[in-house]
Amino acid sequence: MKGMGNMGITLVKLAMEKQSEYKDRIILANVDGKLKELNEEVSPEKKVDFVTVATSVGNETYRRSVLFLMLAAIEKIDKDNVIDRVVVQYSLSKGLYCTFEGGFKPDDEFVVQVKKEMNRLSEKDLPIIKNSMKISDAMNLFEERGMKDKTSLFKYRRSSFVNVYDLDGYKDYFYGYMAPSTGMPNVFDIFLFDEGIVLQLPVKNEPDVVPEFKPQAKLFNVLKESTSWAEMLGMSTVGELNDHITNGDITSLMLTQEALQEQK
Repeated sequence: MKGMGNMGITLVKLAMEKQSEYKDRIILANVDGKLKELNEEVSPEKKVDFVTVATSVGNETYRRSVLFLMLAAIEKIDKDNVIDRVVVQYSLSKGLYCTFEGGFKPDDEFVVQVKKEMNRLSEKDLPIIKNSMKISDAMNLFEERGMKDKTSLFKYRRSSFVNVYDLDGYKDYFYGYMAPSTGMPNVFDIFLFDEGIVLQLPVKNEPDVVPEFKPQAKLFNVLKESTSWAEMLGMSTVGELNDHITNGDITSLMLTQEALQEQK
């Protein structure tokens, strides 16, 4: 796609013009062989191809964007600050199993409220803004928000800046690409499960359909036990694992893990 528009035209505008040529929704762009988010600008001499939600990277971007939408929605409805932190644990039944810290237990009413707020934000088609932030400023921001897992992770970043996304005032850090606005991530569902919720998300083969929620009990129990072990060993996040490695005690942790497996 060459010679289109003026200098500084946004990829999202080009995507809107070309959407009719694609069966599935466009979510990213490939500019001269490099992936770009649609909110970025492009000069007319660049070669642009588009990436849809029916690709692996497009589906991952879509899932990440819906998760961001859910986290923003939860913060907005949690007006009394009864939730200390939302923890995204692991994949389950094509969705993401999430738990809550602070003694909060989700119920049916909570799920209805979250989905209602997510739909409201999606209907408003709010921009998802990416800001490049100094590591020190990002650490201060997430320390104030109680996201100590983020500050721990940033200690090991070699670059001086990180990308922080903003959705209507809710800020968070994600490693990976994001949709341009809240209008796109509108295919999802939420289910109560065990002590938390599952954010059910489409797969690349059927990007506009929420798959059936069919959790595998045995697999879930293994994952839950593994998570419990990680918390007990102080390795529940990548940042904590990095701390153990740099402190030189990774061997003792491996031996403890082997002892737990032997006992099991």
